[in-house]
Amino acid sequence: MTIAAQNGLAEIDTAFVEKILNVFQAGSAKTSESMPWEPAARERIERAPDIVRGMLVREIEGWARRNGKERVTGEAVDAAKRLWQERGMFHLDPDDPRSGEQEKSS
Repeated sequence: MTIAAQNGLAEIDTAFVEKILNVFQAGSAKTSESMPWEPAARERIERAPDIVRGMLVREIEGWARRNGKERVTGEAVDAAKRLWQERGMFHLDPDDPRSGEQEKSS
């Protein structure tokens, strides 16, 4: 499900894109690493644009914690990426209403 569909939009306009980019930028600016990262995993994330990097860090670290990891590895990056692709959703935390997991458990 895309962000536009979640917001009931049939058409995406410039104002919507700007709003989403501002949300990403604000979220990324407030986020920093909160657990150790293997250099190779960090290097992969550093290739992401600044506007989304903090959000990626938060989601990948969340996956690592929920899966009992003490540090972020390439495995964690790969697992998060695979889940994003499979689910078509960015938020992986089942307790996050944006993850779509509440709908599945209802």
